[in-house]
Amino acid sequence: MPWTRRIALAALALALAQAAWASISVAPLGLDLTLAAGQRAVGSFLVKNVSEEAQGVSVELVDYFQTVDGQNQFLAPGALARSLAPYVTYAPADFEVAPGQVQEVQFAVELPEEAGGPRWTVCMLRQRGPSA
Repeated sequence: MPWTRRIALAALALALAQAAWASISVAPLGLDLTLAAGQRAVGSFLVKNVSEEAQGVSVELVDYFQTVDGQNQFLAPGALARSLAPYVTYAPADFEVAPGQVQEVQFAVELPEEAGGPRWTVCMLRQRGPSA
């Protein structure tokens, strides 16, 4: 198997960033996908409102890397050469979750033939605050 083909079979990571607020929980927190170039994978994650008020949530992909001193850096999607973000679609991007309710966010990863090697992205959830 040629070297480029072996790289294309490397694992892909789609990591879900844990929400930084106590009113929302996310499951699962991380996903590892293994795709060959040209393949497609679909999945979902759940966002639960654990508060007593409705919560607005927005979802976005960002590129991620860790500096040599261990600091996390988040960049615009597609900024890194190994970004997975350009190949990921998801819905819904913005939603409201009632108290105690769960919203499923579905995603698809479609890796083109020319996209070999490991790739990654982070899915950030941002709270818009309680709805009026």
